[in-house]
Amino acid sequence: MNKQKKNIVIVEDDRVLRELSQMALSLEGNQVEVFENGRDGINYLKQHLAEVDLLLLDLFMPVLDGVHVLNWLREEQQSKLPVVVMTAMGDKLTEQNILSAGADKVIKKPLDMDKLITSINGFLDK
Repeated sequence: MNKQKKNIVIVEDDRVLRELSQMALSLEGNQVEVFENGRDGINYLKQHLAEVDLLLLDLFMPVLDGVHVLNWLREEQQSKLPVVVMTAMGDKLTEQNILSAGADKVIKKPLDMDKLITSINGFLDK
């Protein structure tokens, strides 16, 4: 595995999940920034997009949801930033729609931290 420190942004409204994900990814040697809604995530990305290696994005959040963030990133910014979407929606249609909107991977909640780290490391090692 490439041990170079990577910059990861987590946008997740659930405080416990946000903190657990941040802790797990930080322990892997990554720099992790966290935001509780899409608006705050976009505001950060507007200033730091070129420095970010991966976005971990919740789908359903108050203020601004993950679909809006993903659309902003792919359509307005034309960014190829890897995006892993987290959702409790387990149906195939939702997953297909998220992938069609530009997500690179969909991970279902509740999160298994080992699977999350393995998935994210797969993108970061490319």
